[in-house]
Amino acid sequence: MTLMTGQIDLWPIALPQPGDDSFGNRMMVCERRLSNDERIRAKRYEPRRRAEFVITRGTMREILRRYAEQQTSRLVFQVGPFGKPSLANSTIRFNLTHTAGLAMLAVSRHHEIGIDIERNRSIENALEIAERFFSANDVASLRRLPRQWRSEPFLLRWTAREALLKARGETLDELGRISQLQFNEGPEIREACVSLGQSKWWIRTIRPAFEIVGSIAVDAPGLRVVQRRLGEAL
Repeated sequence: MTLMTGQIDLWPIALPQPGDDSFGNRMMVCERRLSNDERIRAKRYEPRRRAEFVITRGTMREILRRYAEQQTSRLVFQVGPFGKPSLANSTIRFNLTHTAGLAMLAVSRHHEIGIDIERNRSIENALEIAERFFSANDVASLRRLPRQWRSEPFLLRWTAREALLKARGETLDELGRISQLQFNEGPEIREACVSLGQSKWWIRTIRPAFEIVGSIAVDAPGLRVVQRRLGEAL
């Protein structure tokens, strides 16, 4: 499967919902793709969490296999100091996120990438959280909005920060360190450039599905974002 250097592929992965028995065949296919360690890990989870884990990891492995042009069993993963996985000896970079009923896999070549998504829902204490983690300008932008309109702009700014941390391979413990990130007025971030130390990152708003909002962060500007669709083979 071809992936150009200046391109980001986004793969939506549907996850089973309570009472949904239609994932049985897909579960079996995905489970065969897992490593022994992943199978052992999956058995520790309760049934719903196990199904989400197996489908997400199994599908991710198949997608990455196609980019890397290797057998699934030959994919070698390594983990960074804060737990971010990567493919060993490969130019493929990827990041995974999930929210209610949906996982998203972002894949690029050469460029470090992070992704975060959230279900677009009401956040009653959006302003209070923003005052703790966001820049003064972002807080002021939210405060100017009526209370009932604050949730989506809040979520977009929150996912932007999480995507940035994930791209850098850092944990949420570092969220306070990037509190001074500033984004444009209004709900859309579109593509914003932010500097952290000696590095620059570009953040873009995404809406991968109905009632889902999110952000991607990448270490280069102007990359083309392509939303892919899973075929039957996946």
